[in-house]
Amino acid sequence: MRDLLDRLQEKERMIIYLKFYGGFEISSIAQILHCPESTVKSRLYRGLDRLRKEFDEKNEK
Repeated sequence: MRDLLDRLQEKERMIIYLKFYGGFEISSIAQILHCPESTVKSRLYRGLDRLRKEFDEKNEK
């Protein structure tokens, strides 16, 4: 999983770490990163989508 996370863009990876490893809420992440909640949400979902695709590709091989 670490390898898959390392393939993400830094901004997406940071949000995933804060959300799932740090336990922060979207609003808190937005304050930490000084960006709108909508930006945090879009980066989170884009990052998770990329993780799913990478995971699926890795398991097909």
